[in-house]
Amino acid sequence: MKTNILLVCIVFAILGCESDNTVQGHQPVNSLHFSPDVVTLSPNDSARVSLVISGLSTNIFGMSFQIVCDSTVISFISEPEAGDFFGQEEISFSRTTESTIHMSITNIQGNAPVNGSGTICTLYFSGQSEGDCLIHLLRDELRLYNSAGIEIENLDLELSSAIIQIR
Repeated sequence: MKTNILLVCIVFAILGCESDNTVQGHQPVNSLHFSPDVVTLSPNDSARVSLVISGLSTNIFGMSFQIVCDSTVISFISEPEAGDFFGQEEISFSRTTESTIHMSITNIQGNAPVNGSGTICTLYFSGQSEGDCLIHLLRDELRLYNSAGIEIENLDLELSSAIIQIR
Protein backbone atom coordinates (compact mmCIF):
# COMPACT_ATOMS: atom_id res chain seq x y z
CA MET A 1 0.00 0.00 0.00
CA LYS A 2 2.82 2.39 0.90
CA THR A 3 4.49 1.58 -2.43
CA ASN A 4 1.33 2.50 -4.38
CA ILE A 5 0.99 5.79 -2.51
CA LEU A 6 4.66 6.54 -3.14
CA LEU A 7 4.26 5.79 -6.90
CA VAL A 8 1.19 8.05 -7.12
CA CYS A 9 3.10 10.87 -5.38
CA ILE A 10 6.06 10.46 -7.74
CA VAL A 11 3.78 10.56 -10.81
CA PHE A 12 2.07 13.74 -9.56
CA ALA A 13 5.43 15.32 -8.79
CA ILE A 14 6.75 14.57 -12.26
CA LEU A 15 3.60 15.76 -14.03
CA GLY A 16 3.46 18.85 -11.84
CA CYS A 17 6.96 19.85 -12.89
CA GLU A 18 6.19 19.86 -16.59
CA SER A 19 5.95 23.32 -18.09
CA ASP A 20 4.99 24.53 -21.54
CA ASN A 21 6.35 28.05 -20.88
CA THR A 22 2.98 29.69 -21.54
CA VAL A 23 0.54 31.90 -19.68
CA GLN A 24 -2.92 33.32 -20.36
CA GLY A 25 -4.10 32.76 -23.91
CA HIS A 26 -1.25 30.34 -24.63
CA GLN A 27 1.24 33.17 -25.11
CA PRO A 28 4.87 32.40 -24.24
CA VAL A 29 6.35 33.79 -21.05
CA ASN A 30 8.25 37.05 -21.61
CA SER A 31 6.39 37.92 -24.80
CA LEU A 32 5.04 41.05 -26.44
CA HIS A 33 2.21 40.33 -28.84
CA PHE A 34 -0.82 41.93 -30.45
CA SER A 35 -4.37 40.99 -29.60
CA PRO A 36 -6.19 40.06 -31.68
CA ASP A 37 -3.38 38.82 -33.91
CA VAL A 38 -5.56 38.80 -37.06
CA VAL A 39 -8.13 41.47 -37.98
CA THR A 40 -10.21 41.53 -41.16
CA LEU A 41 -12.12 44.63 -42.22
CA SER A 42 -13.28 46.59 -45.26
CA PRO A 43 -11.69 49.75 -46.64
CA ASN A 44 -12.71 52.80 -44.54
CA ASP A 45 -13.76 50.60 -41.58
CA SER A 46 -11.89 51.08 -38.34
CA ALA A 47 -10.61 48.63 -35.74
CA ARG A 48 -8.16 48.35 -32.89
CA VAL A 49 -5.47 46.01 -31.65
CA SER A 50 -3.73 45.98 -28.30
CA LEU A 51 -0.06 45.44 -27.57
CA VAL A 52 0.04 42.95 -24.70
CA ILE A 53 2.89 41.76 -22.52
CA SER A 54 2.64 38.24 -21.09
CA GLY A 55 4.48 36.66 -18.21
CA LEU A 56 7.23 39.23 -17.78
CA SER A 57 9.34 37.99 -14.89
CA THR A 58 11.66 41.01 -14.71
CA ASN A 59 10.56 44.20 -12.94
CA ILE A 60 10.43 47.20 -15.28
CA PHE A 61 9.63 50.85 -14.64
CA GLY A 62 9.23 52.06 -18.21
CA MET A 63 9.65 51.22 -21.86
CA SER A 64 9.95 52.76 -25.30
CA PHE A 65 9.27 51.17 -28.66
CA GLN A 66 8.30 51.67 -32.28
CA ILE A 67 5.40 49.94 -34.03
CA VAL A 68 5.39 49.93 -37.83
CA CYS A 69 2.85 49.10 -40.53
CA ASP A 70 2.22 49.49 -44.27
CA SER A 71 0.53 52.90 -44.54
CA THR A 72 -0.82 52.10 -48.01
CA VAL A 73 -3.09 49.41 -46.47
CA ILE A 74 -4.00 50.94 -43.09
CA SER A 75 -3.61 54.28 -41.33
CA PHE A 76 -3.52 55.08 -37.65
CA ILE A 77 -6.52 57.28 -36.81
CA SER A 78 -5.49 58.47 -33.34
CA GLU A 79 -2.66 58.36 -30.89
CA PRO A 80 -2.31 55.03 -29.05
CA GLU A 81 -4.02 54.74 -25.68
CA ALA A 82 -1.96 53.51 -22.71
CA GLY A 83 -3.17 50.24 -21.21
CA ASP A 84 -3.32 48.83 -17.69
CA PHE A 85 0.14 47.22 -17.39
CA PHE A 86 1.80 50.20 -15.69
CA GLY A 87 -1.27 50.95 -13.57
CA GLN A 88 -3.37 54.08 -13.41
CA GLU A 89 -0.54 56.57 -12.88
CA GLU A 90 1.66 56.06 -15.91
CA ILE A 91 2.99 58.80 -18.15
CA SER A 92 2.98 58.12 -21.88
CA PHE A 93 4.26 60.02 -24.88
CA SER A 94 3.62 59.07 -28.47
CA ARG A 95 4.23 60.41 -31.93
CA THR A 96 2.59 58.91 -34.97
CA THR A 97 3.94 59.30 -38.49
CA GLU A 98 2.49 57.71 -41.63
CA SER A 99 3.72 54.23 -40.90
CA THR A 100 5.31 54.35 -37.43
CA ILE A 101 4.18 54.91 -33.87
CA HIS A 102 6.95 56.02 -31.50
CA MET A 103 5.87 55.50 -27.89
CA SER A 104 7.33 55.75 -24.39
CA ILE A 105 5.50 54.74 -21.23
CA THR A 106 6.82 55.06 -17.69
CA ASN A 107 5.58 54.72 -14.17
CA ILE A 108 5.65 57.78 -11.88
CA GLN A 109 8.60 58.01 -9.45
CA GLY A 110 7.61 56.62 -6.08
CA ASN A 111 5.54 53.82 -7.60
CA ALA A 112 6.88 50.28 -7.66
CA PRO A 113 8.24 48.66 -10.83
CA VAL A 114 5.88 46.21 -12.52
CA ASN A 115 6.05 42.72 -14.00
CA GLY A 116 3.58 40.05 -15.08
CA SER A 117 0.98 40.48 -17.81
CA GLY A 118 -1.21 43.29 -19.10
CA THR A 119 -2.02 45.66 -21.94
CA ILE A 120 0.73 48.11 -22.87
CA CYS A 121 -1.34 50.18 -25.31
CA THR A 122 -4.21 50.04 -27.80
CA LEU A 123 -3.84 51.17 -31.42
CA TYR A 124 -6.70 52.53 -33.53
CA PHE A 125 -6.56 52.35 -37.32
CA SER A 126 -8.69 52.31 -40.46
CA GLY A 127 -8.45 50.35 -43.69
CA GLN A 128 -7.14 52.33 -46.66
CA SER A 129 -6.94 49.84 -49.52
CA GLU A 130 -7.28 46.10 -50.02
CA GLY A 131 -4.33 44.01 -48.97
CA ASP A 132 -2.59 42.52 -45.97
CA CYS A 133 -0.64 44.59 -43.49
CA LEU A 134 1.77 43.35 -40.86
CA ILE A 135 1.86 45.41 -37.65
CA HIS A 136 5.03 44.70 -35.70
CA LEU A 137 7.51 46.02 -33.18
CA LEU A 138 11.00 46.97 -34.26
CA ARG A 139 13.23 44.84 -32.02
CA ASP A 140 16.17 47.24 -32.33
CA GLU A 141 13.99 50.11 -31.03
CA LEU A 142 12.52 48.25 -28.02
CA ARG A 143 13.92 49.46 -24.69
CA LEU A 144 12.91 48.48 -21.15
CA TYR A 145 14.09 50.46 -18.12
CA ASN A 146 14.45 49.93 -14.39
CA SER A 147 13.41 52.52 -11.76
CA ALA A 148 16.81 54.26 -12.00
CA GLY A 149 16.23 54.85 -15.74
CA ILE A 150 18.90 52.33 -16.71
CA GLU A 151 18.15 50.13 -19.71
CA ILE A 152 17.59 46.48 -18.88
CA GLU A 153 19.73 44.52 -21.31
CA ASN A 154 19.65 40.91 -22.44
CA LEU A 155 15.95 40.52 -21.73
CA ASP A 156 14.86 37.80 -24.12
CA LEU A 157 11.36 38.90 -25.13
CA GLU A 158 9.51 36.96 -27.81
CA LEU A 159 7.86 39.40 -30.22
CA SER A 160 4.76 38.53 -32.27
CA SER A 161 3.06 40.55 -35.02
CA ALA A 162 -0.54 41.14 -36.04
CA ILE A 163 -1.95 40.80 -39.55
CA ILE A 164 -4.56 43.28 -40.69
CA GLN A 165 -6.50 42.10 -43.74
CA ILE A 166 -8.43 44.66 -45.77
CA ARG A 167 -10.96 42.93 -48.06
